Amino acid sequence: MGLTAESAGAGDGPAGGPATALRFDGRVAVVTGGGSGLGRRIALTLAQRGATVVVNDSRDAALQAAREITAAGGRGLAASNDVTDAGQAAALAETAVRGFGRIDIVVNCADAAAGAGNENRASARLTAAWQVIVSGAFNLLKAAWPEMTARGFGRVVNIGARLDPPAGSQPAPELPAEVAQAGLAGMTRALAAAGAQHGIAVNGLLPVTAGARPGAASPWSDGGTAVPAAVWLAHEDCPAQGRFLLAGPRRIAEAYTSAAAGYQCPAPREFSAEHVRAHWPTVNSPAGSIWPTSSAEYNAFRVAIYEAVVTEPAGLPAAKVTR
Repeated sequence: MGLTAESAGAGDGPAGGPATALRFDGRVAVVTGGGSGLGRRIALTLAQRGATVVVNDSRDAALQAAREITAAGGRGLAASNDVTDAGQAAALAETAVRGFGRIDIVVNCADAAAGAGNENRASARLTAAWQVIVSGAFNLLKAAWPEMTARGFGRVVNIGARLDPPAGSQPAPELPAEVAQAGLAGMTRALAAAGAQHGIAVNGLLPVTAGARPGAASPWSDGGTAVPAAVWLAHEDCPAQGRFLLAGPRRIAEAYTSAAAGYQCPAPREFSAEHVRAHWPTVNSPAGSIWPTSSAEYNAFRVAIYEAVVTEPAGLPAAKVTR
């Protein structure tokens, strides 16, 4: 299927020895946007590693990718459902279950091309981007979730977007797409918390192209370096939950959402804007940061700081409530 050795799994193991290939035999994956670009590369790689792949995209693009999978000896099925429509998203999930008996993996890679238009069309561009990037992913996962929950297993990879523009260029900011990507990130964290108890891991992938370097190899220019990261996040061995990986040229790194210790007022009833000003260096410091994986973990962190600092006398009268 024309895949590079890197995307096909060649390389060294943790101790420098031969790596054990990550296989997806018996797994069924649904890849939206799977007929072109990064989505296509992910779909082809999952199929090469043994997965049955339902490729969802425009009719021609999906058919071409599915034929390529089949020609290489894999199992692929083309679909052209509009996942922004809840009914069609449900039909896509039903196609996978009816055709192959299950859904194990969902890769949301559909993207909305929000071209720079007139300022008064920003609302329309935001609506279009949100429908494809956020609503489309939500609709498909809503349909696939019961199947994954019933089996106690699922892997979800939500593909975000980060593009390094060519050096010296000044592209117009694409606020609608950025807002939609932020919505996808929030949904990823929320679904990760919901899925943990059902064996469903939900993670995000943020591809970074190498367009800023003239002459960069073509696999970098179309997000190809994200393929190995997507494959890992989709595999049953991957322990990540609610995480985000940055995938750049030959580099994988985690992007963290952190909470710092900050400033805790010893007497919370006296807290004021002046406290914020006086303690701004502490408020603005990353000291004592954690990377909470859930709201419960963050709340425990917050309460521990409060209890360690607050020294109000136990006998303070309760505050009066005016009705």
